Amino acid sequence: MTKAYELTDALPGARLRTIPDAGHLVQEDAPAELLSALWEFLHDMP
Repeated sequence: MTKAYELTDALPGARLRTIPDAGHLVQEDAPAELLSALWEFLHDMP
């Protein structure tokens, strides 16, 4: 199990969204996918 999954399991209400083929610089590797994930997260905020 990777650290991302461990942290998600440890934090109540946490959500994990992975972006295939993106590395540590996700904003450069997959900017559209990152924006979509952020938009979805912010849209779901109370």
